Amino acid sequence: MQILRSRKAVSNIIGGVFLIVIIILAFNGILWFYTQQSNLMSQSRSLQQLQQQTKLEQIQVVKALVTSQGKPNSTIQNIGPIAVHIVDMFITARTGTITHRQYSINYYIDPGSTVTGIGLNTVSNLDPQQTYAFTFITERGNGVGGLYTPTPQFTGSFATFGNLGYLSVSFTQNGFMYTSQSQSTPTPAWAVSKSSVCWGGNVIFWVTFTNHGVANANILHWSMAQLWEFQSGGGGGTATDFYIVGTGSTPWDLIHYVDNAIIVPASTTGDYQTGGTPTTLLFGADRPYSYPSPVDLHCSLNDVLDFFIVVSYTYNGQQYNQLTPYAAMAVTTN
Repeated sequence: MQILRSRKAVSNIIGGVFLIVIIILAFNGILWFYTQQSNLMSQSRSLQQLQQQTKLEQIQVVKALVTSQGKPNSTIQNIGPIAVHIVDMFITARTGTITHRQYSINYYIDPGSTVTGIGLNTVSNLDPQQTYAFTFITERGNGVGGLYTPTPQFTGSFATFGNLGYLSVSFTQNGFMYTSQSQSTPTPAWAVSKSSVCWGGNVIFWVTFTNHGVANANILHWSMAQLWEFQSGGGGGTATDFYIVGTGSTPWDLIHYVDNAIIVPASTTGDYQTGGTPTTLLFGADRPYSYPSPVDLHCSLNDVLDFFIVVSYTYNGQQYNQLTPYAAMAVTTN
């Protein structure tokens, strides 16, 4: 009997242990299930948050350029509400043999911020005379593209003269200036006095040019400005020519201009919208090239004189003669 009671006790203990094991396993199973559910919900929330952030990313390529040294040089602006991490850049050659190249990059752009010089440290053997498509990929998987082309895109500040040539003129106060016998310091020429420019004033006009092409513009001695003096009451008018003179000319001492003495440079960054370094040309001679004399401009109070410019220059070995209807000069005081 004692043995039977012992066996029954052992059996009860084993049964209890087994029950406890089952309860623990069940509890662990339930815990595992809820843990997996929690992880799944957390991953789902993370994925949903990533998708929302991906939709909130808003970036744009402001400029996609190739420098004269063959380096990509792009500007990207973040116009969205969250920070963006640019991690890849793809360059696709669009002319000649179509090729695709990928480069790892690392640029963080805060909301409202702009980053320049993107790609300068990746490659240096692009041809600025060819066309390239640039694609930028963010860490969240979004992509944005920009196109570089050596053909100037005529928009913005010089759109008016975009189809007339590679050079544009500056419409600023100091972009159109003059000196004369009574005005030795360059002064804006939009409105002038009769005593400083009319009838023997020996005027020199200072006009600022910018080159928006891919090559330098070498200025030739045929370049000239022309003022049309319209008679009151309508009818005909008289044109007065002012040929280009050398740098350092004064109303008392004109220096004859030699071909290629002044170069209006192309942009070394490939930024054809902005163009190269602004360069000032001086117009003040009565004839081209040699033995120039000052010009006697006939005008009166309240006259308005239309100002036209013909710039003769070589560009990539070819000669161009660009006509620009530039401005009007008003004689406002005596």
